Amino acid sequence: MENDKGTAHKLPSPRARIGYVLIVALFFAMLAALVWPTIQNPVEKTLETLGLGADDLSRFWVAICVAFTSGAICFLVYFVAKRPLWDLLDLLIVPLALATLGLWFSVQQDTRQQLLEEQRAQNAALQAYLDQMSHLMLEKGLPASEEGDTVFTLARARTTTAITQLDGEHNQAVTRFLYDSKLLRKPALLAKADLEGAKLSNAVLQEANLADTQLKRADLTEAVLIRSDFSAKEKDGEDIKHLTADLTRADLSKATLLEAKLAECTLDKVTLTKATLQGADLSSASLQDANLSYAALQDADLSSAESTGNLQDAPLRFLKEEATNLTDANLSHAALQEADLSSAVLQNVNLTGADLTDANLTDAYLSDANLTDARGWTMEQLTAARSLEGATMPDGQTLKSDKMPHGPTFEEWLKDKECRGENRENRGSS
Repeated sequence: MENDKGTAHKLPSPRARIGYVLIVALFFAMLAALVWPTIQNPVEKTLETLGLGADDLSRFWVAICVAFTSGAICFLVYFVAKRPLWDLLDLLIVPLALATLGLWFSVQQDTRQQLLEEQRAQNAALQAYLDQMSHLMLEKGLPASEEGDTVFTLARARTTTAITQLDGEHNQAVTRFLYDSKLLRKPALLAKADLEGAKLSNAVLQEANLADTQLKRADLTEAVLIRSDFSAKEKDGEDIKHLTADLTRADLSKATLLEAKLAECTLDKVTLTKATLQGADLSSASLQDANLSYAALQDADLSSAESTGNLQDAPLRFLKEEATNLTDANLSHAALQEADLSSAVLQNVNLTGADLTDANLTDAYLSDANLTDARGWTMEQLTAARSLEGATMPDGQTLKSDKMPHGPTFEEWLKDKECRGENRENRGSS
């Protein structure tokens, strides 16, 4: 067999050709399975236009069809025409390129159309919600209603449904409407609501009552939550019932939480990176595995609950149940000036580069905490802590613990610092 230039083609052996055919078929099958979710809609529309049904097409059967077709073509080229596969590629490269470009353009058009339809649906849902709420406010007396009233229950249900279905941009409009209408406080439409996974980035929830609200995995990035109440006390007969929000795994990056009430709330694995928490009440909150890196915590209360009384001689078990739990939390580079961390459990907490100026560490459990390069600390602060076992001190030394039996005790570390005549405090810039 000779090509156009008279050079003889050297075809591989039959066994090798069969192997090449199988490899090509497998390659195209995998490629089809990979791109099928992206091209499914335009392909199905094209088939419907041609009068061919495509309802039962799945990724698996598409891959099988492509593998069979490509394998059959390669078999004909190799064994019938006895031409090398490169000749087939020369013939198909231009049609394949044009088909790919056409398919890409079709996919882009389809994606753009889908986004426009979604935007229209979001706009329509928002407008419908605002119309319904206007009716309830103007004709049904919603502003004067209380929890348990029919109009209040209906308004909360519609609000919760709207927020969980809308995206962040449209939810910003919803929360702005609720704030301007004073429906975040009394009646508090979002208190006790289920907003798990809600998209509330840039939401306006200032002074909102969010006690007992379900906010697991909610996106609250850059939300305005100034003086919002995430916890409250409610009278239940003769008893006092604590209502606390659940913010587990919520994203509060760059959120504004000035003077927010988060006492006893669940904030495990929450993201509070660069959040503004000055004056916030986090007493007895659970912040296990939380990320508070670069957070502003000046004058924040991270102490144990006031109701626990004198914890001076309380056992560790009791403290772990009642105190603010910051186990494994990341407070690196956080500003903690005048923050109250008394009796808090800060086990394994990363305080690298944190500003501890005037922070109250009385009876705090700092075992295994990382204080490397911490700023603004004083010897009095560290001495007031209940436990520093295994902690990494600001100078990089790790104190004695079960894991570090050869490390110095805090007393030995303190004596060494005094012997070297080092300052009793390490003030740093905020």
